[in-house]
Amino acid sequence: MTSQHSGEPNFASSETGSASGSGSISSSQNENASPLWNYVTKLEKKRGYWRNLEFPMQHLCYNKLRTSLLLQEKSNVDKLLQPIKATWQEKGVTIVCDGWSDPTRKPLINFMATSGNEPMFLKAVNCFGEVKDKFFIANLMKEVIDKVGHQNVVQIITDNASNCKGAGEIIESMYPHIYWTPCVVHILNLALKNICLAKNTKGNEETYGLCNWITEIHGDAVQIKNFIMNHNMRLVIFQRYSPLKLLLVVDTRFASIIVMLKRFKLIKRALQRWS
Repeated sequence: MTSQHSGEPNFASSETGSASGSGSISSSQNENASPLWNYVTKLEKKRGYWRNLEFPMQHLCYNKLRTSLLLQEKSNVDKLLQPIKATWQEKGVTIVCDGWSDPTRKPLINFMATSGNEPMFLKAVNCFGEVKDKFFIANLMKEVIDKVGHQNVVQIITDNASNCKGAGEIIESMYPHIYWTPCVVHILNLALKNICLAKNTKGNEETYGLCNWITEIHGDAVQIKNFIMNHNMRLVIFQRYSPLKLLLVVDTRFASIIVMLKRFKLIKRALQRWS
């Protein structure tokens, strides 16, 4: 059966290097190249084949892309990652995990391995419908640790949530040589939130009394930003006086208030000239 009837171009001759003509590929092709890239290159060299067909190319190669080529590409990626994995036994590994949501709001937990060489993504787990308590998280950590090799793992790093802390304590009891370490960035973010958005609650009176002025300044800065950004003509006038733009910092971003106030300090003269 010819390739036109089978729905897949015949590349057998080009893979062995025995074919001749404009569409053949030499056997001296770089063996380290991506299998997927090799396949696309072959398709490009046989462009004349596709011009005689009435339906798009992607329908012809879809099955190959999602089966054999995908497995070959996975093997190729694993091969490229071997130099990083080779350093784990000598330098040790830190397992880092964090939770986030994808565009469809599915809760995910991703795991990465960091060492003295380079960080490496391990896996992401879809936690939709799961109760993310300390036991669930600890089981996920254990799977990753066993995959990496518990003898290579030095510590695990998570944020400071109570369930993550509990999971870390479970891992420490299972592997005495592995330590749980809270994320320093998350700690600093919580500290800055307590300073910059101090709440007048019981037990927090002292902090509120010392830091309430920062909250008031932040409120004034937000009003100025909204006054400029919410009207087109005001924004045009502001941009005539300042080469810098106002930052729309997401509230969940670490130290968002500090970032906003630093930008206002830089555009202070422009605002004064405008007023």
